[in-house]
Amino acid sequence: MGGDGDGDGAKPSSRIEIAGVVSTLEFRLSDFQSVTVTVTGDQRTPVPLTQGQMDDIARRLIA
Repeated sequence: MGGDGDGDGAKPSSRIEIAGVVSTLEFRLSDFQSVTVTVTGDQRTPVPLTQGQMDDIARRLIA
Protein backbone atom coordinates (compact mmCIF):
# COMPACT_ATOMS: atom_id res chain seq x y z
CA MET A 1 0.00 0.00 0.00
CA GLY A 2 1.14 3.56 0.55
CA GLY A 3 1.72 6.10 -2.14
CA ASP A 4 -0.14 9.33 -2.64
CA GLY A 5 -2.51 8.52 -5.48
CA ASP A 6 -5.89 10.15 -5.80
CA GLY A 7 -7.88 6.93 -6.15
CA ASP A 8 -9.71 7.31 -2.86
CA GLY A 9 -13.08 8.37 -4.25
CA ALA A 10 -12.62 12.02 -3.29
CA LYS A 11 -13.76 14.82 -5.56
CA PRO A 12 -11.15 15.94 -8.10
CA SER A 13 -9.10 18.84 -6.80
CA SER A 14 -5.98 20.79 -7.58
CA ARG A 15 -3.41 22.46 -5.38
CA ILE A 16 -1.27 25.40 -6.42
CA GLU A 17 1.54 26.78 -4.27
CA ILE A 18 2.93 30.24 -4.94
CA ALA A 19 5.85 31.89 -3.11
CA GLY A 20 4.68 35.25 -1.87
CA VAL A 21 2.49 36.53 0.93
CA VAL A 22 0.98 34.30 3.59
CA SER A 23 -2.59 33.48 2.67
CA THR A 24 -4.84 30.65 1.57
CA LEU A 25 -7.56 30.85 -1.08
CA GLU A 26 -10.11 28.23 -2.01
CA PHE A 27 -11.92 28.31 -5.35
CA ARG A 28 -15.12 26.29 -5.76
CA LEU A 29 -15.13 25.69 -9.52
CA SER A 30 -18.20 23.46 -9.41
CA ASP A 31 -19.92 20.95 -7.14
CA PHE A 32 -17.36 18.41 -8.32
CA GLN A 33 -14.07 20.26 -8.09
CA SER A 34 -12.40 22.59 -5.63
CA VAL A 35 -9.01 24.22 -5.92
CA THR A 36 -6.92 25.29 -2.95
CA VAL A 37 -4.26 27.93 -3.54
CA THR A 38 -1.66 28.24 -0.80
CA VAL A 39 0.61 31.28 -0.83
CA THR A 40 3.61 31.19 1.48
CA GLY A 41 5.95 33.92 2.60
CA ASP A 42 6.99 35.90 5.66
CA GLN A 43 4.67 34.79 8.46
CA ARG A 44 5.43 37.94 10.46
CA THR A 45 3.79 40.17 7.88
CA PRO A 46 0.73 38.48 6.36
CA VAL A 47 -0.68 40.43 3.42
CA PRO A 48 -3.87 39.66 1.49
CA LEU A 49 -3.61 38.86 -2.19
CA THR A 50 -4.28 41.70 -4.59
CA GLN A 51 -7.04 41.49 -7.19
CA GLY A 52 -4.33 41.18 -9.85
CA GLN A 53 -2.76 38.18 -8.10
CA MET A 54 -6.17 36.51 -7.75
CA ASP A 55 -6.93 37.18 -11.43
CA ASP A 56 -3.58 35.62 -12.39
CA ILE A 57 -4.35 32.53 -10.32
CA ALA A 58 -7.79 32.27 -11.91
CA ARG A 59 -6.27 32.48 -15.42
CA ARG A 60 -3.86 29.65 -14.57
CA LEU A 61 -6.72 27.51 -13.25
CA ILE A 62 -8.84 28.05 -16.37
CA ALA A 63 -5.95 27.47 -18.81
